[in-house]
Amino acid sequence: MELNSLGFLTPSQQTQESSASLADNFDDFLLLLTTQLQNQDPLEPLDPNEFTSQLVEFSSVEQLIAQTARLDSLITLQQSNQVADAVSFVGKTVEVIGDTVAMVDGQAQINYELTSAASGVNVVIRDAAGQVVRTLQGDNGVGSHQVVWDGLNDQGAPQPDGPYTFEINAIDEDGEATLLNTSIEGVVDGVSNAEGTLVITIGGVSYPLADVLSVRDTNINPGSEPQA
Repeated sequence: MELNSLGFLTPSQQTQESSASLADNFDDFLLLLTTQLQNQDPLEPLDPNEFTSQLVEFSSVEQLIAQTARLDSLITLQQSNQVADAVSFVGKTVEVIGDTVAMVDGQAQINYELTSAASGVNVVIRDAAGQVVRTLQGDNGVGSHQVVWDGLNDQGAPQPDGPYTFEINAIDEDGEATLLNTSIEGVVDGVSNAEGTLVITIGGVSYPLADVLSVRDTNINPGSEPQA
């Protein structure tokens, strides 16, 4: 199967090849059948039920190929809709599941949600080499929280823009790790296809489109009232 311009598989190519192969085989079958009829022994004619059964089998295969072709069309339409949805995210601010955040213009936002209260929350940010560059304190109440990193390391030195991994350690009142969900927030700057999966990019970091939790206009802050 071939890939289309967006990098998706094109299943209709296989369907066309199957249809062409069936047509060639059917032509060969008719030629063979005609030859047999012309040269049959009048005293022992061919059983009509046999080649009638073969005709029925050819018809069934043809119907299956036609159904596959219709499914191919539906798949192509679905892929086109997915591309349109993804492209509409470009320039928008999205929240997406992940533990890698892109620092853009010296700033990055990390979101997390606590399912139970914690006695303390630490956000540990690491560079591409795995070295800890900044440790931040987070809110410890139940619910959703945001941590905005100003791009400085623990010594106050600015760090370069780019991808950084993070981990959030939350300890409950009993000293046990508590469950939390993490995500990042940023402006979508591109859409691409990674092995048949649509992904959005934020500051050069790729995230599956399916992991997007929310999307909004970049110029509108969460909870703000629209201007009249």
